[in-house]
Amino acid sequence: MNATLTHPGKAIDAARLDDLLTDLEREHETLLSLAGEQRNAVMSADARALQRITSETAETLGRIAHTEHTRRSLVTGVDGTTPTLEQIATTLDPERAESLRERAASLRSLMERIKEEQDAVRVASEALAAHMKGLVEQVSSKLSHAGTYSQRGAVRPTTQQVVSGVDVVR
Repeated sequence: MNATLTHPGKAIDAARLDDLLTDLEREHETLLSLAGEQRNAVMSADARALQRITSETAETLGRIAHTEHTRRSLVTGVDGTTPTLEQIATTLDPERAESLRERAASLRSLMERIKEEQDAVRVASEALAAHMKGLVEQVSSKLSHAGTYSQRGAVRPTTQQVVSGVDVVR
C-alpha cells in the first residue's frame, strides 16, 4: 500500500489528505444546514435568527478557508504545481484512492446543494425586500394626508388645501 504520492520535490500524505477532505465535507454539511436555516429565517423575517446564522456562517467559512489552505499546502509541489485528485488517486492503493474519490464526489455534491440553497435564500430575501418596500410605500402614502407625496415618496404638486396643526405644547 502506498500511503504517499511523490510530487515534484514533495511527498503527499494521502491519509492526511483524506482527513482534510473529511473535515471539508463536515464543514460544508454545516454550511448547507445553515443555508436552510437562513432561508427559513428570511421567510419568517426573524432578525435574531439571521444575526446568529450570519455569525455561525462566517465562523464555518473561516474554518473551510483554513482547511482548504492546509489542503493546498499539502498537495502543492515545490515547483508550485498542484496535481489533480485523479493524479493523486492513481498512485495510491485502490482502497485509499476510492476513499479520496468518494470524498471529492461528496464535496462536489454538497457544494452544488449549497449553491441551490443559497439561490433560494437570495430569492426569499428579494421577496422580503420587495414586501418591505411595499409596506413603506403604503405607510408613506397614508401619512401624507395632504397628498403631497406620491407612493414612491416623491413630492407631487397638489391644489388641495390642507388644514392641520401640531400641538407643540405637549
